[in-house]
Amino acid sequence: MPPAWGARPVAYGAMLLAAGHWLQLANTLLPWQAQGTGLMTVMLTLLLVEGAGIGMVMAPLACAVLAGTAQHHAGVAAGVLATVQQVGNSVGVALVGNLFYARLEGASTAHGYGSAFAWCLGCLLGLALLVTHLCRGRRLAAAL
Repeated sequence: MPPAWGARPVAYGAMLLAAGHWLQLANTLLPWQAQGTGLMTVMLTLLLVEGAGIGMVMAPLACAVLAGTAQHHAGVAAGVLATVQQVGNSVGVALVGNLFYARLEGASTAHGYGSAFAWCLGCLLGLALLVTHLCRGRRLAAAL
C-alpha cells in the first residue's frame, strides 16, 4: 500500500465491515425481512459487503504486523502469523458455533435461527467495540 494512503483504507474497510455487520443484524431482527429467495439475495449481498470490508482490513494489518520484523526473521514471523491466524480462526468458529447452538436451544424454526444468528452478531459487534476501545491511542498508521 502506498505510504501516502496511510491508515485510511484500513479505516474505510473497518467501517465497511461494521456496516455490513449492522445491516446483517438489522436484516435478521426487523420484521420487513425479505422472504424466500429475496432473503438469500439480501444476505449474500450483505456478505459481499462484509467480505470486501475484511479484505480491506486483513491484508494491510498483516503487512503492518510484519513491517517491524528484522529481514532475517521475516520467514519465521510470517509462519507464526499464519499459524496464529489459523488457530484463532479455528477457535473462533468453534466458540461461535457453540454459542449459536446453545442460543438456538433446539428451536428448529426460522425465528429460532434468526434469534440465534442475531445474538451471535450482537456478540460480534460487542467484541468489535471492545477491540476499538482497547486499540484507542495505538499508532497503527505508523506501521502502515
